[in-house]
Amino acid sequence: MMKPIVIGLALIVLTVTIFAQETAREPEPYDPSEFPAWSRDLRRAEIISVGAFPIAMILSGFAYQIGRFAWYSADAGSAVMEYAPWFLSTSTGERYTNDERKGLIVAGVSVSLVVAAIDYLVGRRNDRTD
Repeated sequence: MMKPIVIGLALIVLTVTIFAQETAREPEPYDPSEFPAWSRDLRRAEIISVGAFPIAMILSGFAYQIGRFAWYSADAGSAVMEYAPWFLSTSTGERYTNDERKGLIVAGVSVSLVVAAIDYLVGRRNDRTD
């Protein structure tokens, strides 16, 4: 029962693609007045913040590892290698808790939004000087 239905659908798809007429259309570039300035700025901020997020996560994780190692080492009075950053650790070390993971994600998002805000402010300043 299923085989004739599949064959019939395949024939319909093939005949539609064979007899379809192609119309060549050239895409038109966007007109600068087509979108308001705030929407272009918002789109640029979105692109920059999404692009900066992986780097921000890596850097915030690296800074947190160093800070955590320094905190526990200062508290113990000597280097506590269980909390050493990945480049100093001889073992797998202590894992992050769920609260630490959430904090790292919030830090990564915050840093990427700050990067987008800085880009916006620099762009506004450059627009005023031009």
